[in-house]
Amino acid sequence: MTSIRSRDRAVREWEGSCQALSIVKAWPARKNTMESALATSARTVQPESRLRSMAKQLAKPRLLQDRVLGDLEFARDMGCFTGERRTSKLAYEVMIDADDPDDGDEVIRLVENARRHLLRAERNLPMIRDAAADELLAVCNESWSDGRGPVSRAAFKRELSPNSMHVFPSGVILYLGSGELFADHGVEVRLSEGGEVSEVLVS
Repeated sequence: MTSIRSRDRAVREWEGSCQALSIVKAWPARKNTMESALATSARTVQPESRLRSMAKQLAKPRLLQDRVLGDLEFARDMGCFTGERRTSKLAYEVMIDADDPDDGDEVIRLVENARRHLLRAERNLPMIRDAAADELLAVCNESWSDGRGPVSRAAFKRELSPNSMHVFPSGVILYLGSGELFADHGVEVRLSEGGEVSEVLVS
């Protein structure tokens, strides 16, 4: 923390660029003192125009439209673009991580990357279901049967359908709905940058 020795400098720094104030110790301000000047400035200072402009800019929605991914909107609380992918057979949520939604070139790159991952994952759904069955069918029948009897491999795979896909720079997490196979849980499949299944788990 920089120590401010001059009253005039203190007021200039407060009004010019200070964006936050933490009070470590407070005491009654005496007239014609630095404390009094700071207290007066704190009561009268207005937000800088550039901060107001930044706030307006951040409040603007970031919207995209893609022929494959559909309509996407940036969710600032999640740090990603979100939308819904719909085909004649599938409907699921799409999320694309984005550090800077205002960087047009970067957003284009991220959308193209997400489109590539999504189309490849849809083509590979049979392989992804097989990988999930390899990892979790025995677990399902041993620990989640709840008296219903064993589930066949074919029946297990039929229950798995995409609920959402989250695309990261380094790969994809595909969340599959699983009916009642794992009570109210689903199946999480992690895909590498190259599209290979790297991990399958109940989530």
